[in-house]
Amino acid sequence: MKTTTLAHSTAPTPLTTARASRRILVALDLTADSHLALQYAARLAKTENTSVCLLHVVDFEPFKPTMMESPVYLSAAHIISRAERHLRMLAHQNLPAGVPVRIVVLAGKTAPEVVKAAKGICADLIVLSAPSQNWLARLFSGDPARWIESHAPCSVVVLRETNYGACDCSAEFEPRSATDALPA
Repeated sequence: MKTTTLAHSTAPTPLTTARASRRILVALDLTADSHLALQYAARLAKTENTSVCLLHVVDFEPFKPTMMESPVYLSAAHIISRAERHLRMLAHQNLPAGVPVRIVVLAGKTAPEVVKAAKGICADLIVLSAPSQNWLARLFSGDPARWIESHAPCSVVVLRETNYGACDCSAEFEPRSATDALPA
């Protein structure tokens, strides 16, 4: 396991020291959908005393959707290095200054590696986005979010993109003053 510690502050705070803050593990698959998880963790880190661990798991299956990303063409070290650089860039762009950040790239099957990493850093929360696979792909490969939820040593937040469009119920949830909310 290769890890990199990155901190925006002048004095990096390693996550392996005394438990002064809560720890959030953000599992990213480096797709646009997984950025929801990072944005959620960034908002939480901004308001809480929280350390963030950004995790990406590289699955070195012999067949990939695009052959140019296959280990046949690129070395494992190159793929892991590229993922670490991408996570560092995402941390710099999305996390508030002063939030301790740890970058971790692991090789293996996604769901078990996320749970193992959460145990390894004593995570208080795992944040991930729902997989963007279609129902047929989930049928054959399983749903990693459900597996993580059932095996995690801590709470898990699974974020899904909402696309309701125009909602008829919005008037029911309009903010009202305290006096209007009291029964007559």
